Amino acid sequence: MPSSTLRRSIWVLAAATVLAAAALAIIPYVASTRIVRDRIAAEIGTWSGYRVEIGAPPELVIWPQLHAVLTDITFSDPASASGNPVGTVERMEIELAPLAAMRGDAVFTSATLVRPTLAVGTDGDPLTVFAGKGRIRAAVERTRATLAEKGPAAARADLPDDAFGSLRIVQGRIVGPDGGAADPLATGIEGSIDWPAFDEAGSLALRGSWRGEAVRLELGSANPLLLMAGAAAPLRVSASAAPASASFDGTATLAAIPFLNGRISLSAGSFDRLANWLGTDNPDWENLRAFSLSGAVSSDDRRIKLEEASLQVNEARATGAVELVLRSGGPSVSGSLAFDSVGFDQVLKALLPLTGSRPEPDGAPAGDHLLLDMRLSADRAAMGGLQMAEVAAAIQARKGSVALDILDARSLGGEFRAGMRFTRQAAGIGAEMTLTASNVDGRAFGAAAGMTQLVPSGRGAVSLTLRGEGSDARSALQSGSGSFAARFGAGTLSRFDLTTFLELCRKGGFFSLAETANGELQIDGLDLGAKIVAGVARIDEAEARFGDRRLWISGLASYADLGLALTGGIGPLRPPSPPNPLPDEAGFFVGGSWAAPLISPVAPAGN
Repeated sequence: MPSSTLRRSIWVLAAATVLAAAALAIIPYVASTRIVRDRIAAEIGTWSGYRVEIGAPPELVIWPQLHAVLTDITFSDPASASGNPVGTVERMEIELAPLAAMRGDAVFTSATLVRPTLAVGTDGDPLTVFAGKGRIRAAVERTRATLAEKGPAAARADLPDDAFGSLRIVQGRIVGPDGGAADPLATGIEGSIDWPAFDEAGSLALRGSWRGEAVRLELGSANPLLLMAGAAAPLRVSASAAPASASFDGTATLAAIPFLNGRISLSAGSFDRLANWLGTDNPDWENLRAFSLSGAVSSDDRRIKLEEASLQVNEARATGAVELVLRSGGPSVSGSLAFDSVGFDQVLKALLPLTGSRPEPDGAPAGDHLLLDMRLSADRAAMGGLQMAEVAAAIQARKGSVALDILDARSLGGEFRAGMRFTRQAAGIGAEMTLTASNVDGRAFGAAAGMTQLVPSGRGAVSLTLRGEGSDARSALQSGSGSFAARFGAGTLSRFDLTTFLELCRKGGFFSLAETANGELQIDGLDLGAKIVAGVARIDEAEARFGDRRLWISGLASYADLGLALTGGIGPLRPPSPPNPLPDEAGFFVGGSWAAPLISPVAPAGN
């Protein structure tokens, strides 16, 4: 290489080095004189749409990247009636584009907010609260206008391409409109928002504390701007905390009439804990533990459909379809669910509080309450201690009441049907119950009633009509009034030796019915009829027939404490009419409990 060429190359390299050094040297001066003083606050205000005040002169840092450090930043809305700041930031670090800085412009590529505070409730529009009134809001409104005028395709093709970048949050919090005078709504917020440009995909990942629980929230969309403008766009949402987790993956709109189409899931280790966390404290939900719901969700106007639904409540699992209608007086739910097993008492107690207060007087305005109309099926079910199989049922709820109809079921070895209605009243909860069963097994019936002896083995029919108080079948039985009837065919009376019983009666004195349990008595049939008052059955007469003789009892039997106060006898099947009736062979009193009756003979047999 000629020496002249070499000298020119050296001079060019030296000049470039000097220019680069000069550029590096002049950037702080240009930035400090033109950007910091004139542009950074204005640019932040342009993005947020609020008046921005910076408490101290910004600090410029050159290496390794050009960025500005701001302290004590306040965002306020001149139109606010309260005058409270919309938000404050203790420290803000903003990365700047160096070439733009040389031109005297402030172009942000990313920002970190340290200990920011956002006040919500100062504006009724959630978009204004979280997106501000600046460039994002303007882009949303422009897209909305295009949507209204030209439709989604044109809006998608004409999206603004403003660069946004990334925003990192450190130790943030959200407060109410009082500016934090009361307890903060959320604290310890950490995370980031990544959105390269308005026409690109974006995501949000935050974690923090809400109502005393650590919460993690993640959102992502292929087109956030379309979503905020009210058009349909892909959306992924997941939220998790100790009480519950939820997710959605599909397509959605955030318009005045929201739209969803995708997969949704919700799970909670304890439904009662979740309800308390959300501010709904109901003692009837204490027994609702594990809860999960998932399926394909779609919505139209105020109607939400969940198909391919999978539901779990405690150990009960169900599949089916549910439709939710959001109406002005409260939600309406309908559909069908197929359970593997279900406890109807727990379902009724959980639903009744959701129906609101007692029904209003005629002419009074209706309050918010749940309307429910569901068809249920179950392989196994329980109600008031009664076990059922192959159950088909319907459950309905309206203002102040819940009704359950067992349309068909297998129970007690036969066919079973029942209807129950629970109504909130001024003095408590009123209960109505009807029950019919046919071709039932006497032994199964006795076991369900808590009886261990004198149980018929034949098949028969039972019926019950009852009105009482309480929020489940058992409490209604313990307090109710109505009637009961049973009729069984030929079979045996279990654990009853007639010869031993008569011998003990002749001897006199108390004895336990268990002392006669070493045999069975063949019978031709058994009939029982009773009136029930406040949980106590007044047995008009119960009669077991065997040959030309009968065993009969009458008196009181309490369902609440299973106590007995009965009289009975063993004698001719049909005593002749007076004046010459044939006497009973034995008479006796029965006391104690259903499970362990005590017998007191009235007189020795034959007297």
